[in-house]
Amino acid sequence: MREETLVKNIIHHKRVIEGMITALIGDASAAEDLFQEVAVIMTRKREEVEEECRFVAWGRSIATNVVRDYRKSRARRRIQFLDDASLDAVAAEFEKDDAVWDER
Repeated sequence: MREETLVKNIIHHKRVIEGMITALIGDASAAEDLFQEVAVIMTRKREEVEEECRFVAWGRSIATNVVRDYRKSRARRRIQFLDDASLDAVAAEFEKDDAVWDER
């Protein structure tokens, strides 16, 4: 696919592809970032597709894979909070000697 055709299609179909990403992850800000990643991937792979390809289908396919990777990375980073008993124990340690903690 020629670069000019790719750029025109990315601009023309941005709302459709980004809207799909937003629907899949529920975060418009993150969806913007992921759409940019999709656009970069499409730019890298533009020579692998024909000029007359079904652009939106191609974009959705790439977006689906990007969202899948995003979800996996988010799942690995999931923050685990302390349970109440552990929280109370840590808080009790902080209350023992204020002078020691103030120095730190």
